[in-house]
Amino acid sequence: MGSSPTWRAILAHCSLLDEKMNRVSRYFSEVWAELRKATWPWDPKEKGFARYKELSDATTVVFIAMIILAAFTSTFDFVMRMFFQAFIR
Repeated sequence: MGSSPTWRAILAHCSLLDEKMNRVSRYFSEVWAELRKATWPWDPKEKGFARYKELSDATTVVFIAMIILAAFTSTFDFVMRMFFQAFIR
């Protein structure tokens, strides 16, 4: 009769879907297991802002490094611009 799917095709599709769902489920369970192994940059026993001491220290270091790198890049750009403008004129 017409184009109705056979039971075999339906079951094959369902088993394929089941396999994909198992793979997704296994992936998320592995991700969760790896996250449990991670060390986080704060002490869970501390309360308040002291809890995030390591995190705030690392953020400060990154911010200072960004400022130094920006200053170096800007200075280098300015010097190179002046150098090339001297040859163009």
